[in-house]
Amino acid sequence: MIKDSICKALILDDRVQVIAIKSTEMVGEAIRTHNLSPVCAAALGRTLSIAAMMATDLNGEGENLSITIKGDGPIGSIVAACDGALNVRGYVDNPQLELPLKENGKLDVSRAVGKGKITVIQDMGLKAPYVGVSDIVSGEIAEDFARYFFTSLQQPTAVALGVLIERDLSCFSAGGVIIRFMPDCPEEAVGKAEELAAKLGEISRLMKDLSARQFIVDFFGGCGIRYTDELFPKYRCKCGRQVTDRVILSMGREEAFKTLDEQGELAAICHFCNKQYRYGREQVKALFDYLGGLP
Repeated sequence: MIKDSICKALILDDRVQVIAIKSTEMVGEAIRTHNLSPVCAAALGRTLSIAAMMATDLNGEGENLSITIKGDGPIGSIVAACDGALNVRGYVDNPQLELPLKENGKLDVSRAVGKGKITVIQDMGLKAPYVGVSDIVSGEIAEDFARYFFTSLQQPTAVALGVLIERDLSCFSAGGVIIRFMPDCPEEAVGKAEELAAKLGEISRLMKDLSARQFIVDFFGGCGIRYTDELFPKYRCKCGRQVTDRVILSMGREEAFKTLDEQGELAAICHFCNKQYRYGREQVKALFDYLGGLP
C-alpha cells in the first residue's frame, strides 16, 4: 500500500497553490478505531483529510487545529483535530449510522450531515485562537469547506474530498485536494485551475494507486509545478493521564467523590480512540491532594 502523504506545490507561475493528500491508511485506522459504518467512514474520512491539509499551515505539535461539523442530520457532530506535526484524530457522534444509498449508488453523506455550521479553531500560540464559522451548504463537506475558505478566510478555493469503502468495510482509497488562488491571480490562471478542479469529482479513484506527489505530477503536469513541501500525516491520538486528570478535576472534589460512592470508580473515555482511563478512590484522592484540594 502507498504510504499516506501530503504534497504542497505552486502551479501556473506560482499563482495557484495545490495541496494534495493521500489518506487511505489514516481513514482506515479511523474505521477500525470507531467501527464506522460506510457513510460515517466517508463523512469522517473527508473531514480528517481536510483537517490534515489545513494543518500544514501550522508549526509543530504546539500548534493545533480542530474542526467541528454540527449539522441537524442523524450522524450528529463530526469532530477532527490535528497538530502541526500532522497527528490527526477524529470521531462522529453516531458511528454506526446506516442510510440507504443515493439513486446514483453513492453514500448519502449530505443526508447524514444535514444543515448547520462548521467551526474551525486554530491555536497558533497567540493570545487567543482564531475561530472561524460558516454555514453547511450541502453536507458533502468539500463544498462546505470551499465556502468556509471564501467566507471566513476570504480565500477563493476549490476543494475535492473522497473516500471509497470496500465490501468488508475497510478503506479502499481516500484523498483530497485544495486549490487556492493567490492574491491578484490572473483570470487566465483562474480559468485553467477551475477547469482542472471540475475534473476532481472522483478524487478517491484518481488517487487510488498514486501518492500525493504522483497525483500532482499526473494531474497538474502541464501547469509548471514547483513543489514546496512533502509531509506524512498519521492517525494518532494524544490522550493520556494528563488529559483525563483534568477531566476528573473539572468535576470538583465533591462531585468526584459522590460519583465514586455511587459507582465504585471513575472512568474517563477518550472520544478520539475509545481508550478508557479508570480511577479508584486512592487515585482520585491523590489527584486532588496533589493540586491543593481544588474545590
